[in-house]
Amino acid sequence: RQSVNLWQNMDAASGGNRPMELLSTHPAPQTRIDNLQANMPNAYADYQATAYRPNCRSK
Repeated sequence: RQSVNLWQNMDAASGGNRPMELLSTHPAPQTRIDNLQANMPNAYADYQATAYRPNCRSK
């Protein structure tokens, strides 16, 4: 779920200074955000279905 926040921050940091998505080798930040939000229910369901919980906090 934090991936959406990441791409919102990346979009804000870029200041809108990027080529048109059609001419770019990467999706525009808003396209990434839209795709992440659209797929989040499935990703969260997969996360809930697994018993493994990664510990991503630094020690």
